[in-house]
Amino acid sequence: MNWIESISRAIEYIENNLTNDLKIEDISSYSYISSFYFQRGFFNYLWLWSWRIY
Repeated sequence: MNWIESISRAIEYIENNLTNDLKIEDISSYSYISSFYFQRGFFNYLWLWSWRIY
C-alpha cells in the first residue's frame, strides 16, 4: 500500500467515526502504518494540501 492509499484510508476512518473517540493509534493501525509515521505524514499531507487551496 502506498502513502496516498494509507492517507485515504485514514481519512475514510476519520469520516466514518467522527462521533466516536478518535485515537491516533486506531487511525494509524487502520491505515497500516505506525502512529509515529502517521502523525508526520498526515501533517505533511495537510500542509501541502493547504498550499494548493490558496
